[in-house]
Order: sequence, then C-alpha cells, then structure tokens
Amino acid sequence: MDLGFDVPQPHRLVGHAEAFKAYDHAEVFISDGSIQLSLHPEMQLELQINCSELDRQLSSLAQVCNPSFPLISTLEELKIWGDGRLSFSHWGDDVGGSQWLELLDPFTALKNLYLTDKVAQHVCGALQGLSGERATEVLPALRNLFVDGLRSFEHIQETIRPFVTAR
Repeated sequence: MDLGFDVPQPHRLVGHAEAFKAYDHAEVFISDGSIQLSLHPEMQLELQINCSELDRQLSSLAQVCNPSFPLISTLEELKIWGDGRLSFSHWGDDVGGSQWLELLDPFTALKNLYLTDKVAQHVCGALQGLSGERATEVLPALRNLFVDGLRSFEHIQETIRPFVTAR
C-alpha cells in the first residue's frame, strides 16, 4: 500500500476560502477501520481515511495535515480520542512515538490538547523522549493538556514530566 498523498488542490481550495479561516479547533477520532479529522465550529469539515492499522492511520493523516495545509497551523484546540471498543491489539507496540510526533508537528498554534486516557499514554510517551530544542519545537504554543477518563494519573504525570521539564 502506497502511503504517499498528493493533495495540492484541496489545500489550495481551503487556503483561499474565507469560510475555512473560522476554524479554531479540531478532533481526531480513531476507530478500527478509519481515522477521521473534523474541523469546527461554524462549518464542519471532515476528512476520513479508511485503513485499519493504527500506524498507517497516523502516517496517512500526518501526510494530509502537513504544514502546507493552512488550517492546521492556526488551530488552538485539538481533541484526539479513540473508539472505546478498540481492541488492545489496535493500540499495539508497533506504533512508534515518531508517528505521533509527526501527526502533532504541524499544530504550531495549539494551546489546548485534549486526550482520552489510551491516547494520552501513547502521546505522552512520544513527548517523553523529546529533549533540548526538539522539546520546544513540538507543540510550541501548548499551555494545557487535558486527559479524560484517566485510570492512572500518576503514570501519565511521570511520563510527561521530562517533556515539561525540557520546556
């Protein structure tokens, strides 16, 4: 399966349409068979990529959300959540932190990041490994991290502490 996307026309359309400049937050929803990006509030724009493996879902969405997609770099809120019925194997260890970082990189204006507990474990794990200049390059405007449904708050605190300290 070729994961290369070339989507210059939709990027140009969105970049020139005034109505699209009203978006201030987005949601990423991960399910067994797809990943979906929704932009809000006035008009809703949704993009769905159908594939079943989480690593391909993240890589595909990251390619679409690259820095040339004008809406992503101005968003201030992002919620990433997964279908509660996802199997444990879907969140397997084959998904590296670099894929989560690749997805988050274009969100340079993001101030508030909302995660569900399962997603938080992976995202915070990816952020944990950042140090020095790289720690300030990823999500440079981030001020708040919210975790919903957290079963192990202490674990997430310990995981994210190196990232917070590096910043």
